[in-house]
Amino acid sequence: MPFITQGKTNWKFLVIVIILAVIVGGGALWYVKRAEKSYQSPEIKKPEKINLKLISPNGGEVWKKGETHTISWEGAGYDFLWIVLLNEKDEMEGYLYSQNALSGSIEWDTKSANPLVSNSFISPGTYKIQIDDSHGNIDESDGFFSITY
Repeated sequence: MPFITQGKTNWKFLVIVIILAVIVGGGALWYVKRAEKSYQSPEIKKPEKINLKLISPNGGEVWKKGETHTISWEGAGYDFLWIVLLNEKDEMEGYLYSQNALSGSIEWDTKSANPLVSNSFISPGTYKIQIDDSHGNIDESDGFFSITY
């Protein structure tokens, strides 16, 4: 169906061509404008380094086996802590996962079993406590503390 037939204009054909040109041209313009905008990934925030500080035991304390003692720390912005018991060779003797880390302390009953490791016994000796929070912050006792009979 040609545009001009025997000197007469085919208006239906002309309207269809104009509509198609607008749709195709608009789509192409939209695609070019969209492609000009560079993709930006959402901003990923790195965890803030906070001042996580072990308060007690921090070295020099003498804890008697069978008593309850407090492991305490300062810091905020985390929802849990790993509390690790290190021996004098800096080897892990046990650990405790604390979901109540916002309280800043936990009670440790040193009676006969080591609550940092289930079904195990803690021997008298010299130890350090290390704390690790959910953002990768770590602190440990400045010196060794003793557990005695």
